[in-house]
Amino acid sequence: MIYFFAVSYACHGSGRLALQPIHHILKKGLMKFNEQYKGINVTVSTEKTDAKWTSKAEVLFPRGERLTVGEDGSPYSTEEEARSAAFSLAAEAIDRSRTDIGKR
Repeated sequence: MIYFFAVSYACHGSGRLALQPIHHILKKGLMKFNEQYKGINVTVSTEKTDAKWTSKAEVLFPRGERLTVGEDGSPYSTEEEARSAAFSLAAEAIDRSRTDIGKR
């Protein structure tokens, strides 16, 4: 496995600016990104199939629960678009879970 590092810029109002490891999986056209949103780990996977990109995100909550979002196979024209869409779905799931316990 090859490791790359990139700077993640503010997203979804979280104000995050941190060096995040980006893992490149050896299978061509498959990328995996480890990120955080409001202190919760999010793993975003993107895959290129038939000239389109698909994505999904796995959220690991502090209580040990896992939630996978974005598995509907929606096609995107760029890898960044697919990654952003999956991360947005993960952020929405995290925000919903935080509202359930009274946090904003």
